[in-house]
Formats: sequence, C-alpha cells, structure tokens
Amino acid sequence: MSFYLVKAGFELLSIIPVILVYNYIVDVFEPVQPGMYWWMVILTFLGALVVQGQSHLFALLIGSNFIVLIVVAFSNFFTWFVLSNTFNPIEEMHYGYQFVAQFSVLRFINEALFQLQYGFGRCNSNEVSVVLYKMMLPRDEQGQYFYHCLRMLIFQIVFYRSIALGVLIFKCNPQQNRQKRGRRIRESFRQRQSLRSDQLDTFIPGMSAWEQEFNIRTYQL
Repeated sequence: MSFYLVKAGFELLSIIPVILVYNYIVDVFEPVQPGMYWWMVILTFLGALVVQGQSHLFALLIGSNFIVLIVVAFSNFFTWFVLSNTFNPIEEMHYGYQFVAQFSVLRFINEALFQLQYGFGRCNSNEVSVVLYKMMLPRDEQGQYFYHCLRMLIFQIVFYRSIALGVLIFKCNPQQNRQKRGRRIRESFRQRQSLRSDQLDTFIPGMSAWEQEFNIRTYQL
C-alpha cells in the first residue's frame, strides 16, 4: 500500500504544473466570474485523480498486454465522452445509461464547469440560460448542483482507487504467491523429469532404464 501511495504521489507532482498552466491558458471567464480559475484547477485536479485511479485499475487487471490496455483505455474514454452530457442530455437517456453516467468523470466536470460559467446568478430572475436549459441542468443560484458534482467526483476517486487497491492487495497476497510459485516449481520439475526420461530411455540386455529407475533382469538358460 505504501508503494502505491508513493507512486501515485509522484505521478501527481508532475501533473500539477500542467494543470495550473492549462487552466491559466483556457480561463477566459475570470472577468465575468472572479475566482473561477481556482475552481477550474480544483475540478481538473479531481478529474486527474479519477483518471489516475482508472488507469491503475486497468493496468492491474490487464497486466503487461500493452495493446489490450490501449484498446480498453480508449474504449473507456469514448464511453465516458458519450455520457458526458455534451451531445445528448443525460435526463433524456434510458435509465440504464443514466446509472452508468454516474461513473463518468467527464460528465461531472462538464456540468460543474457549465454551472460556473452560466450559473450562480449570472442570469436575472426573468432570464434563462440557454446552455443550462439545453443540457437540462438546474438553474441553481446557490450552487447546490455544482457542489453535487464535486461530491460525485470525490466519490469516483474513492470508488476507483478502492477497487485498484483491492486488486493490488489480492495480487500481492503472499498465500496466492506461494501457491503459484509451488505450481511453477512442480511444472518445472515435471518438465525436467520428462527430459531426463527421454535421455535415459535406453535398453541394455539384462538392464533397462526408465525415469532414473534401473531394474536388473536375470535370465536362466
């Protein structure tokens, strides 16, 4: 577990500068919504934590097969992108898709960003934000749905990292390792025995060799 925490910490240290620079470049709403830059940094950082947990989980489950890992990673991103509330509102989808969308990191990042940009009382009481209306997002001046998105991102971090940590503990279980090592040793011993038996499969009059066991035969004339 300590190895997993140290590895994740070092990976995040290299991501933080990229997050700060990226949000500084794309932040064009600061004059309209003061303080939005740091909220964007927090959302991007939480999303990076979720993606990191998913990546660790896929790497532990798939192993060293790099091609399968790439295919699964792209399929996972495509699924979350479709369920990100960008093309079709989640509320208009089937209940099954609505449930799966609860695990989409892109959905809650997008919805939280749109709430920051077009919510929090930006429109007057007699006005409606077209973007929030098209996405079927609530018009919440207090930001309750925005904080709901933050809670869901934190839930996804805990969810994916807990599964990844459980898989890591299961794979590093000493009992499982001893059993696998015992099976490998037994298979190796059988292969060596088979090889030796092939080499010693000779016949000498009065004596035969088979699997390193010699039997003396006597003949009476």
